[in-house]
Amino acid sequence: MKSLPKNFLVDHPSELSKSNSISKRNNRVEKDHILELLDKLGRDTNGKKKVANKLGISLPTLYRKLNQLRIK
Repeated sequence: MKSLPKNFLVDHPSELSKSNSISKRNNRVEKDHILELLDKLGRDTNGKKKVANKLGISLPTLYRKLNQLRIK
């Protein structure tokens, strides 16, 4: 356990709960932002290319995020 980075070690279970809560909130913010961009730039391939470019990620990474965040 001593060899693990400090951010892997949790003093109390509530710390893990806080981490999960923050992660869920971040996913929601990210999902809302991507949906907003898709609505603005389009949901076709060309629109998704623009969204990926705006986010500074590749198109395949955008598609992974869409799947991960369950965006159709």
